[in-house]
Amino acid sequence: MLGRASVGSTIAPPPAGKLYIGCYWGGPGPDARDPTEHDVTPKDVARYEAALGTKTAWVYFSNNWFESRRFPAAMCGWIRSSGKVPYIRLMLRSDLDQNHREKTFTLEKLIAGAFDVDLGAWAREASAFGSPILIEWGIEPNGDWFGWSGRFNGGAGDGRLRAVGLLERDLAGDLRHLRRGDGGRGGEDERGRERACERFEGHGLVSCSAE
Repeated sequence: MLGRASVGSTIAPPPAGKLYIGCYWGGPGPDARDPTEHDVTPKDVARYEAALGTKTAWVYFSNNWFESRRFPAAMCGWIRSSGKVPYIRLMLRSDLDQNHREKTFTLEKLIAGAFDVDLGAWAREASAFGSPILIEWGIEPNGDWFGWSGRFNGGAGDGRLRAVGLLERDLAGDLRHLRRGDGGRGGEDERGRERACERFEGHGLVSCSAE
């Protein structure tokens, strides 16, 4: 996860003993196995908050590059207008299916610079958005289901680090890095999840969590 705040603003940690609550909407999409992950609406968030009896801090959704390589300004706009932080899953994938090697947005092409222009434009639009956002790319890198995982790339991580570097460059120093791993699948024990995080700390990353 890459957390970004515009100049002069930050996403502060929650008070001691408290946690932020977010909303991730997994409603029906065109693929019964894996929806688009961005079908959430303001009404969905309101229903979720009514069920919880509390307000949420962010709304989590996917920005699928097989649909568009543009920064999702309109969706981020209504989320911001509702008083919440947009949390974007930057999904460089060619379809919704999992458990196969990526066909278009491969790590080899990332390393070769094939998407530098697109990533730079995306990052500049994110910077121009002008208020705090959270950005996640290379989600669940310790898993074996996404096309950028080590399972399909011989364990290579250089493409992930290149993407981080390009976003950092074009966000003009406003980027703060976090990494979220997955702890619910793949048969990893607690120490295994910790090791997965350790592999991604450094390289400018300051925090890692495994769920």
